Amino acid sequence: ILPNDGKLSITINGNINNIYIQVYDVNGTSLLYSQYTSGPNSFTYTKNDLVAGTYYVLNRSYYTNEYSTYQLVTEYISNNNSDNRQINMQNKGL
Repeated sequence: ILPNDGKLSITINGNINNIYIQVYDVNGTSLLYSQYTSGPNSFTYTKNDLVAGTYYVLNRSYYTNEYSTYQLVTEYISNNNSDNRQINMQNKGL
């Protein structure tokens, strides 16, 4: 959840072989970003000028018979730089 307009950085650390990441807008319907990565051990996606609201991140293994262990870290920076913080994203396994 972004409390104000700003920038969102999403970092995935750990064993990120064959990970597929998708970031959806505040409505959960429009795909803002989609990326497949087969490594290395850290990956960061940053999006500037997002409006306040809830954004959705979907991470999954690219292959159905694999899984990866990783840490998802998010950082929010307000457009006016008055509100910088790490935001805990709620993990929901499917």
